[in-house]
Amino acid sequence: MSGTGDMNPWDMIASLAGDDKRLFERVKKIIDDWDPHNLWCCHCPPDEYNCENWDIFQILKAGGGEEELNNYFTYLHEEMNYLDAGKLKTLMSFSTEISRRLAALTTLSDEGELL
Repeated sequence: MSGTGDMNPWDMIASLAGDDKRLFERVKKIIDDWDPHNLWCCHCPPDEYNCENWDIFQILKAGGGEEELNNYFTYLHEEMNYLDAGKLKTLMSFSTEISRRLAALTTLSDEGELL
């Protein structure tokens, strides 16, 4: 986004409109439904994954697809080296499916609208 200067992700998210807003909302829904760290059962605020949602949105806006998203998830999971091997393997297997679903969000209809 041009002209965002020193805006934080929450301000940038609030400034989204049109297709960008729809794309971000779809990313947020997929990640929130996945809830990879079971945050909703702990009653975390609804914007808890917004930094990750913003990163994913930026990857998609830059034309990234499944490979870039998988790389991003791998990076995130490696940063969480406190996870045991079983939990990490489970997250990584779900990440591949989530990457597919997220990459499909940039598909356009015949009318040029995001599907």
